Amino acid sequence: MDAKPHGAEVNRHAPPRTDVLALIDEMERSVASLRAVHDELDGQRSSTASLADERDGLLENSLAAQARIAHLSCEREEFHAALERARTDIAALKQQLHDAASMNAQWEAECASRASLCSVAEQSLDLLREQYEKASSDASRAQAECESLRASFDSLVIAGGSADQVNASTQALLGEKEALVAEYEDRVASLRRDCEARSRELESAQTNLRLATERLAVLAKHTVEQARKIAELQGLLAAVRTTGIANATASNAWDAERTALTDAFDAERTALHEQMAAVNETQQVAGADTSELLVLRAELARRAEFLTHRKETLHKYRAALRTRKAEWGAREIEIARAVEKKINEVREEARSDAKRDADQRVHEAVTEMQRGGGVPSVTMEEFHRRVREEEERQERERLEMSESRRLLTESEHELVRRYSAARGGMVLALSCIGIAVCASTAWWLSGELAPKTETATVDLAVTSRSGDTNAREAADPSAIIKFIEQAPADPAFHAAVAARLQDRGFTPAQANAEADLLAEHLKVDASNGAFVHLMYAGDARARMVLDTATTTLVNDVNKAPERKQDFLRVSIAGLRQDSGHVVFSESRAMADPGRALRAASIFGGAFGLALLVGFGGWACARRMPKSMEAVD
Repeated sequence: MDAKPHGAEVNRHAPPRTDVLALIDEMERSVASLRAVHDELDGQRSSTASLADERDGLLENSLAAQARIAHLSCEREEFHAALERARTDIAALKQQLHDAASMNAQWEAECASRASLCSVAEQSLDLLREQYEKASSDASRAQAECESLRASFDSLVIAGGSADQVNASTQALLGEKEALVAEYEDRVASLRRDCEARSRELESAQTNLRLATERLAVLAKHTVEQARKIAELQGLLAAVRTTGIANATASNAWDAERTALTDAFDAERTALHEQMAAVNETQQVAGADTSELLVLRAELARRAEFLTHRKETLHKYRAALRTRKAEWGAREIEIARAVEKKINEVREEARSDAKRDADQRVHEAVTEMQRGGGVPSVTMEEFHRRVREEEERQERERLEMSESRRLLTESEHELVRRYSAARGGMVLALSCIGIAVCASTAWWLSGELAPKTETATVDLAVTSRSGDTNAREAADPSAIIKFIEQAPADPAFHAAVAARLQDRGFTPAQANAEADLLAEHLKVDASNGAFVHLMYAGDARARMVLDTATTTLVNDVNKAPERKQDFLRVSIAGLRQDSGHVVFSESRAMADPGRALRAASIFGGAFGLALLVGFGGWACARRMPKSMEAVD
C-alpha cells in the first residue's frame, strides 16, 4: 500500500520521457547545423584558396604585361631614334651633295678663270720678251756708237785739231749717249723685273691649274664610286622593304638588317662629306623610308591597341578580385560571428541552472527507468562528452579560421610589399633617366646660350726675292711689319676683308660685323724678326675669318709699289688641305670655366620644376580617391 503511493509521487515529480527525447533531438539538430556550418566553412576555405591562386596568377600576368609594355616601349623608342638618325643622315647627305655640286661648279669656274689668266700672262710675257730684246738691241747699238765716238775723238786728237772744241763736242755727244744708255738700262732692268714677276705669276697659275685639274679628276672618281655605293645602299633598302614586319621573328630580322644598314651608313658617312650624287636617288630612298615608317607605325598602333585591351581586361580582373575579396571578408566575418554566437549560446545553455536542473531530472528519470527495467538510448555522460567534443571542435575551427585570416593578411601584405618594391624600382629608374636627360639637356643649353670661344693662329714670313746675297741681307722688313700692325685698324682693310667674306658665303651684315671686329680681336706679334704671328679670337668661324684677313693682307702687301724697289715679299707658313679647302690657320677651342655653372643652374631649375610638378601630381592622386569615396 505504501510502495504504490511512493511510486506515484516519483512519477508525478519526474519529467516525461518525451522531453528528454526532444532535448536530444534538438542537440542532434544543433550538431547537424554545426556540421553544415563546418562544411560551408570548408567550401569557403577551398574557394578562398582557389581565389588566392587566381589572384596570384592575375598578379603574375599583370607583372608580365607591364614588363612586356616596358620592353615594347623601349623598342619603340629605339626604333624612333633609329628613324631620326636615318632622317638626319639623309638630310646631311643631301646637304653634302648640294655642297659638292656647288664646290664642283666653283672649281670649274676657278679653273676657267685661271686658264684665262694663264693665257693673258703668256701673252704679256711674250710682249715683255719682245720689248726686252728690242731694248737690248738699242743698248748694244748705243754702246757701239759710244765706242765709235771714242775712236773719232782719239783720231781728232792725233790729227792735232782744236782739243777744246773736240772735247766739248765729244763730251756733249758722250753725255747724250750715256743718258740714252742709262735710260735703256733702266728700261731693261724694269722689263727684267716685270718678266720675272710675270713668270712667277704664270708658274703659280699653272700650278694652281694643275692642282685644280687633279682635284676635279679625284672628285669625279669619288663621285662615280659614291654613286655605286649609293646604288648598293638602295639595294639594301629595297631588300629591307620587301621583308616587312609580320611577327616578332620578322621584327628581330628587320632590326638586324636595320642595324647592318645603319652600320653601312656610319661607315660611309665620312667618305660622303666631299662627294656629290643625284638628288632624285636620295629622294627615292627617303620615300622608301617614309613607306617603311608608315608600316611600322601601323604595327605599333596595332600593338598599342592590343596592349590597351589587355590593360582594360587586367583592370576588370583587378576590380573583380577586389569585389570578391570584399565579399570573402564580409562572409568570413559573418561566419565567424555566427559560429561564436552559436558557441556562446551552447555554452550559456550548458552552464545555466535550468540545464543543471534538467540534467538532474534526466539523471533521476534514467535512474528510475533503470530501476523499472528501461534502458535509455543515450546516457548523460555520453551527452556531456558530445557537448564537450562539439565545443572543442568549434574552438579548433575558430583557431583555424583565425590562422587562415592571419595567413590571408600576411599574403596580402607580402603582395603589397612586392608591388611597392617593383613600383619603387620603376620610380628609381625613371628618376635616374629623368636626371640624366635633364643634365645632358642643361649641358647642351649652356653651350648653345654661350658658344665656346675659338682661337685661330697663322704665321707670316717676310723674305727677299733678290738674287743678290748682300741685297737679301740688307733688306729691312720693318716697313712691312709696321704696315701689318696698322692694318687691323684700317677701314679700307676692313672693307676688303668684308668683300672677300661675302664671296665665301657670308651675308653683307655678317661680313661687315666680322670685319669691324678685326680691330679688337686680331692680335699681331712681330717680336720674332722677319716672322709675324697673327691670332684671332672668335666663334666657330674664327679660322675662316683669319684666313680671309690673312690672304687680303698678304695680297695688299705684295702688290704695294714699294715691293718693286726692296724686292721683299710676304708668304704664309703652314699651307695645307682641310676638307677640300686650302687653309692656312690653326684653331683650338678655349676652356670655358663658366659652362659648368650655367649647366648646374639650368639643371637645378629644371629639377626643381620637375619636383613641383611631381608633388602636384601626387597630391592630386591622393585627393582623387578621397573625393570618390565622398561621392560614393
